[in-house]
Parts: sequence; C-alpha cells; structure tokens
Amino acid sequence: MYYNMLYYTQKLRNNDKHRKVKKVITMRTTKTNGEARNIDKICVTTEGLQDLLDCGRPSAVEVGTLAKARVEIGRRVLWNVSKVQSYIDRLAEEQNKQDE
Repeated sequence: MYYNMLYYTQKLRNNDKHRKVKKVITMRTTKTNGEARNIDKICVTTEGLQDLLDCGRPSAVEVGTLAKARVEIGRRVLWNVSKVQSYIDRLAEEQNKQDE
C-alpha cells in the first residue's frame, strides 16, 4: 500500500505561532481483475503487455513497436494483443525454418 505524507501548518488558537503537523493519507490500491487473462483482451496497457510476454518494460515496448501494435487513445498507450501474437508467431516460424 502506498502512503503519502502530507505536511501542513496549523495555526495555534491562542497565539500567532504555527506548528508543523504531519498527517498520513492512505491511497486506495488500483483494482486489478486477476481472473481476466490478458490474452482474452483486445488491447492491454504496457504493464499488461509485460505480463503477457513475461519480460521487462523495455523488451515489451520493443516487441510491441516491432509488431506495430501501439494504439494511442488520448494520452493512454495501449497495445493490440492480436498483432503482438501474430508477430510472435511469425518470429517462431522463421526460427523454425532456420533451424531445419
């Protein structure tokens, strides 16, 4: 869980002095749908692409870019799962042909 420390000054009632007060604010965690698999989705976020490919962020972005699967909606960046799957399938077929 992420904690954010908020500092603010509070004016004391009887005199003009101020004191620094610390208050802890807890933020709600982002809800994830653990049951839904990324492979069943049309588009995924970069983190979803990382989970789908089981690799780090730079590798996931590289594969998604090479697959031409990047979809920008406003400021959000999503990745088309079917394009990534077909790209990976083409890579596997090419490697199998080279191995024969």
